[in-house]
Amino acid sequence: MKCTKKIISICCSLIVITSLVGCNGVKDKSSSISDITSIKFTDFSKDISADSIYSTIEKLSAKDDARITGFDGEKDAASYISKQFEDMGLTIDEQEFPVIAFKCNDVEVKIDIPESKVVKSKALTFSKETPKEGLTSEVVNGYMGSQTDLEKAKVKDKLVIIQRGGDTFRNKTERAAAMGAVGVIFFDPNSEEPVSATLVEPTKIPAVAISKADAEYLTSTIITSEKGLKATIKVDSQCIDSKSKNIIATLKSKKKDAKTIVVGAHYDGVDTPAANDNASGISTVMESARVLSKKNLDCNIKFIAFGAEEIGLVGSNYYVRSLSSDDLQNTIAMINADMVGIGDNLCVYTMDGSKDSLTADLAVSCMNNFEYDNRRDESNRSDHVAFESAGIPVAYFEYGPFDNYHTDKDTADKINKENLSNACNVITSLCNEIGKNPERFSK
Repeated sequence: MKCTKKIISICCSLIVITSLVGCNGVKDKSSSISDITSIKFTDFSKDISADSIYSTIEKLSAKDDARITGFDGEKDAASYISKQFEDMGLTIDEQEFPVIAFKCNDVEVKIDIPESKVVKSKALTFSKETPKEGLTSEVVNGYMGSQTDLEKAKVKDKLVIIQRGGDTFRNKTERAAAMGAVGVIFFDPNSEEPVSATLVEPTKIPAVAISKADAEYLTSTIITSEKGLKATIKVDSQCIDSKSKNIIATLKSKKKDAKTIVVGAHYDGVDTPAANDNASGISTVMESARVLSKKNLDCNIKFIAFGAEEIGLVGSNYYVRSLSSDDLQNTIAMINADMVGIGDNLCVYTMDGSKDSLTADLAVSCMNNFEYDNRRDESNRSDHVAFESAGIPVAYFEYGPFDNYHTDKDTADKINKENLSNACNVITSLCNEIGKNPERFSK
């Protein structure tokens, strides 16, 4: 996301949209292939092992802080994924890049006045740590965190509560720091849980998040308490220079000068088991690679496990920047899988819903062909973004809605095996269809 992560409610969008083939609420988009809806996609469901996908998810999400970017869990996952791809007979390349790794060991937000009360909290990624004893100060309401809001709140030497929306967490935090605030307390008015978010880079002051209910209590107390409101925040965090990597496994075509399809999923996670986000995506891509490794297609397929997605789509951006103009021109589709294990609708997204994407149109046609409940919408919160920005047609798959996003409840036992099989079937069938006749589906 992760700039992470994703717009969880997008699967439940209320936008009125019309189906490409008259069902399932999909946008009506013109395609350069006039007979796109008549394609008879190959059904690979009997070749796909949902049990195998689930087993991989269990391996990757076996502990609470399973795969935090830049730490040992992510590195161990990269080694495991690389070995699995190698055992399929794929050609492996590892693309290493520098990252700033962040880990929060502990966080606490405690109200001191008018009453002593500890509230549920979470540190934003890259939050500055506090002294051991914490930072204690008066709390003021910074509303949306605009320049005007913060000026009115008189935030100098204060802790400031700021609502999510309108600008990035980083910009709001930096703005508050520039005006003398000692720390920021964020909340999301649309979520009962403390928001999970990244500041993208380390900040000068600590930034934490609390629940909507606790934020409403604090903001009302600021108005009603004769004693005012004073609180202490503590953040025990690590911020270190580290490395992450992309694992690139290529299924080579025997055809000379073959086009390329990229099938990707990030394998890092936040400080949770990270089973759905995104052990589900990378495990599904690995199963698709296993099935397709037995095929002889007229197209190269690069299966990429992206590192460092959760701290700002770092791995996918690094990969796209590494491509030559010929490589970009040769890449005819990017298929992304992120959180495909939980939910009722298999959603397909592009970054900009107003623009045509033949890959996404094919995805919709394929899902309709298999009679999977699906939605078409837009999102700019996953690894497809760099590819679409570079002009490559994309289809980003995600099941939804997903209630346990970035929480410790994101565990393997919540995963729906049928969802895994369906997502894998669509991804595999798309690659097969494009790979049989890449010229037909080229940009």
